[in-house]
Amino acid sequence: MNKNLYIGFSIDMDGPNKLEEFRSGCNNLITFFNELKCLNSCTWLINHNKSYDTLGMHPELIKKIYKLVKDEKCCIGLHTHFNNTNYNPPKDSLCPEIPGVTRGGWTKMQENKDYWYDSGLKIPKEQIEKFIKDNFDETYPIECFKAGNHMRNEAMFESLVELGFKYDCTCGYEIKREYTNPKTNIHYKVYNDLNVFFKEGPFHIKTNKGSLLEIPESPTLRPYKKEVKNNLDKNIYYLYQIHPDEVSDPWDKNNPKDKRNVILKNLNFLKNNFKNYSINFLNMKEMGIIINNKKDFFFKDVSNVC
Repeated sequence: MNKNLYIGFSIDMDGPNKLEEFRSGCNNLITFFNELKCLNSCTWLINHNKSYDTLGMHPELIKKIYKLVKDEKCCIGLHTHFNNTNYNPPKDSLCPEIPGVTRGGWTKMQENKDYWYDSGLKIPKEQIEKFIKDNFDETYPIECFKAGNHMRNEAMFESLVELGFKYDCTCGYEIKREYTNPKTNIHYKVYNDLNVFFKEGPFHIKTNKGSLLEIPESPTLRPYKKEVKNNLDKNIYYLYQIHPDEVSDPWDKNNPKDKRNVILKNLNFLKNNFKNYSINFLNMKEMGIIINNKKDFFFKDVSNVC
């Protein structure tokens, strides 16, 4: 078969309350991906919900990003952190700070969707769509989603399907975040995706409301490096997560930890190690359409991803 490597970037638009840092980071990302000639591969996941009125704080920036949707064919989606007091996370899931391990925080989202369905999903989706309609007189359905901290439960996925979302990237390939408090021996699990295998690829999550396509993120190249020599006879979908606050400073091309340099290093690895693949830059929605058309997916029950 003719094999393809599809590359995209999921931009978690966190920290909109840090006004100048947020704007600087977003604009730096626009400049960076424009230099790479792959602005179309960006999925801008707007953190707008009960926690942040991002549309109100950054109307001109959101307009600028939507113009990129029109001109460069990138994509807009929604991003919500459900481990926030606005959504009443379970009291027993609050992990204290563990020095050298975590700053602490809520490690689970509320099972009762009444606390987050409207304020974290339905209303924000409608508000972003209305913002676009009011400013551009165009109908643009918000179909992409990612939950903050890769946190999820079965009710969340069912709600996404019910609200018309089609593509999700909450899961990640072969990653986990778990802590044990050494003082109390209490174990906290934020997520465990060690059973989400890169070699298996994207999958549809089956829920009682229907299914939606999961395109797992690739926070690390470790799974790719493991499979380089296995000559996978399938298409590859690489979706890399980045945040505006990681690139709010000017680009230091001599600093290997600068996220832009990390991205370039990762891209070089992929190009050098998957030379028999045709490389295409696509955003999350474009990837989703191709995955569905090519039937490059399998099915997983929602209980197996939560």
